[in-house]
Amino acid sequence: MQNILFFLKYPKAGKVKTRLGKDFGYKEAADIYSCFIADTLFKISVCEAAITVCADPYSSDIEGYKKLLGDDLKIIFQRGENIGKKMFNAFADIFNSGCRDAVLIGSDIPTLDAETIELAFEALSEGMPCLGPADDGGYYLIGLKSSQLDHQIFSDIKWSTESVLESTVSQMEKLKLSPVILPEKSDIDDIEDLKKLMAKHNFHEICPNTAAYLKKKADS
Repeated sequence: MQNILFFLKYPKAGKVKTRLGKDFGYKEAADIYSCFIADTLFKISVCEAAITVCADPYSSDIEGYKKLLGDDLKIIFQRGENIGKKMFNAFADIFNSGCRDAVLIGSDIPTLDAETIELAFEALSEGMPCLGPADDGGYYLIGLKSSQLDHQIFSDIKWSTESVLESTVSQMEKLKLSPVILPEKSDIDDIEDLKKLMAKHNFHEICPNTAAYLKKKADS
């Protein structure tokens, strides 16, 4: 059994994408983040793996998330004092439910596609963990088999720094794990990141909800 763990927050103005909000407006930044969520779900829904939304409990209650995402998706709440513990607990919860292979992804990489998810599961099927590097030194994806989950993978990491990926690879190697490194992708954190995304020749195809929202804003 395979599962995609989709980490997200509720798109509340002033609480998500705040760097983008400083230049674009906090409500608009929250709207764009909501579009990122929709675009990501649209693309990963074609994967054979089940999808579990791992929601931030401080952003909204379960009814708020159901209103945002619908009633069809399984939603669990993140648990832990930092992102490392939250990720470990999400993997532990899904593996305890009988899942063998799981891929955890974030919600601010709207260019993430089903092909990348499939590459991750292919690596897991061959017994190797995987990491999707972000261009800021972090990672947008981590894939593990149930037998590979270990606290050490998420320990002694300086989160939100450019050393996150490198440190995680080092922690995996200490456990005799050699991760497959997937294609690099970009976080969308500020207005310059958004402009680069919009400049992509296939922007409207890979991010239809985001593209439609931005067009509507431009036309209004």
